[in-house]
Amino acid sequence: MKRIIKNILIGGIAILTGIFCLQSCADDLQNELNSIELSRLLKPLKVTFGVVTIGSVELSWQATAPSFEVEYCLTEDFSQGVTVVDGITASKCIIDGLLEDTKYYFRVRGVSGSDRPASSLYSDVVSSSTLSEPAIENIKAVAEMQYMLDPLAVTTIVTVTWGKEGVEPEAITSITFTHEDGAPITYPVSAEEAAAQEKVVDTGLEVSTEYMIRLYRDTKERGSCPVVTKDGPIPSVEGESKLNYATNPVTADMTLTWELYMVPTITSITFTKSGEDTPVITEPVLPADLLAKSKDITGLDAGTTYIVKLLNDEALVAQAEMTTPKAPSENMRVVRPEDGDLREIIVDENRPDTLFLIPGNYNFTSTASTGIVSKNLVLMGENPNTTIVKMEKNLLLQGTYDRIVFKNITFNCDAYLMQGTVTSSNGQFNIGEIRMENCVVNLASGSSASSTIMTIQARTAGFNARIGKCVFENIITYSHSGNTQFTYVQVSASEIYMVFDDIIVKNCTSANTARGIISLGQVAEPVNVNVENCTLYNINVGKNTVIYAAKSNNANINIKNTILHFGSTGYKFVDYVATSAKLNIENSYFFKGQTPLFNNALAPANNNMIEYDGTPEDLFVSPNVNPVASGASFKIKDAEMTTKNIGDSRW
Repeated sequence: MKRIIKNILIGGIAILTGIFCLQSCADDLQNELNSIELSRLLKPLKVTFGVVTIGSVELSWQATAPSFEVEYCLTEDFSQGVTVVDGITASKCIIDGLLEDTKYYFRVRGVSGSDRPASSLYSDVVSSSTLSEPAIENIKAVAEMQYMLDPLAVTTIVTVTWGKEGVEPEAITSITFTHEDGAPITYPVSAEEAAAQEKVVDTGLEVSTEYMIRLYRDTKERGSCPVVTKDGPIPSVEGESKLNYATNPVTADMTLTWELYMVPTITSITFTKSGEDTPVITEPVLPADLLAKSKDITGLDAGTTYIVKLLNDEALVAQAEMTTPKAPSENMRVVRPEDGDLREIIVDENRPDTLFLIPGNYNFTSTASTGIVSKNLVLMGENPNTTIVKMEKNLLLQGTYDRIVFKNITFNCDAYLMQGTVTSSNGQFNIGEIRMENCVVNLASGSSASSTIMTIQARTAGFNARIGKCVFENIITYSHSGNTQFTYVQVSASEIYMVFDDIIVKNCTSANTARGIISLGQVAEPVNVNVENCTLYNINVGKNTVIYAAKSNNANINIKNTILHFGSTGYKFVDYVATSAKLNIENSYFFKGQTPLFNNALAPANNNMIEYDGTPEDLFVSPNVNPVASGASFKIKDAEMTTKNIGDSRW
C-alpha cells in the first residue's frame, strides 16, 4: 500500500531505538522459560492453512515439542470418525488422502513421549474444505516495491498470475490475501483480469509479511500460493569509531555512513550523550557529505555512549546508539615522536607495560648501550605504514615476565631487533611469550650487516634462558641478500639450555635473505616449529638452509600451505634429525627446477612438497624482493592455484 515517508521514518526510528529493549526482553523471557520445568508442553497456537488441493491440505502452527499429532474428522466436536496423523517432527505438515469438496476439522497437539512434561492440550479447532475440482495450474505471485517522488511515497505491489497456455481461462472473481494474524483481505477480479489471468494488488498490503493467496470462482476456491512482500526502505545510520591518540587527553573520532532511501536530504547531525537531553555536538551536513553518504566527526569523548541523530531541519530522519572506544588504561602510555629516544622510554623501569606510538618516526639510538627489556613490554602503533621505528641498537632480553608484544609497526633494523646473550654480566631470562603481529621488518636496513629479528647466542654454562611461545603472525620481512643471518629466529650451535615451547610463523611474507627463516642450534628438547600460510620469495641466496634443526633430536616441524622460492641454487630446505625428529609437510609448493633438499639430499616424493609448473611471475601478480615497494604484490593470479589456500592469505 502507499505509505507516506513520514510514517516510514517513524517506524524506522521505533525499530532502531526499540530493538535493544525488545531483544533484551525476549532474551529474558526465553531464559525464564528455559529455567521453568513445565508440567505439560505448551499448546500449539496459530494453526493456519497453506496450499489446499482437491485431496490435501497444508497445515502449519507455532509450538515446540519432540513431535506432534494432527487429528481431523468431519464433525466439529470430534465425536466420531477421527483420523490421527502422528510422528510429525516439524511444525507443519500436509494431510493428504482427503475427499474432494469436503469440509474437514483439524486440531494439533504436542506429544512429549514421557510423563513429564505431559503432552500438550489440543489447539483450537480450525476448518478447511478441499477443492471440488483440480486446482488451476501455475499460480504464482511476485512482490516488489515501487517508489514515487511526487508525492513522496512507497507502494507494496504483488502481481498474481495463473493458468496454462492453451487452457481456457477460468472466470476467477476474487483473490484473498491472508496472514497468520489477520482476516482475509479480498480483492475483486474483473472479467478483463480473469481473461488475462493476472491481478496486480497495490493497496492494503504490509511490507515484509508472508501471505497465503487464494483464488475464487464465486465461492469456490480454485487454488493457492504463498508470497512474502518486500522490506520497506528505512533510513539508517552507522558509525565506526577509533581513538585519536594525537590529542591530549585522548579523544575519539567517528566516521558516520548512512542510507537515506526516499528522504531527499539531511541538514545536520547531532550527538547527545546517553541519558542527557541536550546535544553536545551539532555538525552541518555539507553537499560533499551528502554525495559521499558519510561524514567524519572528531573530538568525541572516549568510552562514551552517544545517541546520534540525522535531521532534516527539525525532522528526525534516523538515529542510532553508538559507543566510542575506552581511553587507554593507567597501564598504557601514549608516546609521541617529540618525546625523544625510544630506548630511554623502553628501559625506564617505571614505564607502564604498554606503549602506544602515535603515527610518526621514532629512533632507538645507538649512542647508549643496548636497551634492556626486563619487564612486560607491549609496543604498538596504529598502522605499520604510519608508525616507523629505526632500530640503531637492539633490545636485550633479560628477567622473568609474561610477554613482549610488537604490533602495527615498521621496524628498520640496522642489525638485530632482539638479542639474548646469557652470561654472568647480561643475566638470564624467562619470558612467557614473544609475539609480533602485523609488522613490517626491514632487516639490515641500509647495509648488509648481520640482521635477524631475534638471535640467541653466547650462553654461559649455568645460566638458563626460556621463551615459552614465539609467534610471528601477519609479518612482512625483507633484507639485503648479503645479510649473514636468518629472518625470524637464530640460536647459535650449542645452547642446550635455551628452551622454546613453540615457534610459530603464520601468514607471513619473507623475501631476499642470504639464509633462511629459522635456525636452531642444540636447544632444549622438544621444540615445536610451525610454519603456516607463508610466502617465501628469493630466500637462501647464500645457499644455506631455510629451516635448520639438525642438532635437535626431538624437533617437531610442521609446514603447511606454504609457497617456497629459492634465490639461488642449492635448494636446501630443511635439515633435521630424520631418525628421531618429526617433519610433516602439507599442501606446500616449490617452483619448477628448484626441487628442495632435505638434509642435503633429495627425499622420496619430496616429503610431500608439490612442484608448481611455472615461475614466480606466473604465480604472483607482481613479485618483488621488497614486498612493500610500490606495485609489489604476492597475490596469486594463477586461476588453478587460487583455490588451494597457499601463501600469505593477506595478499
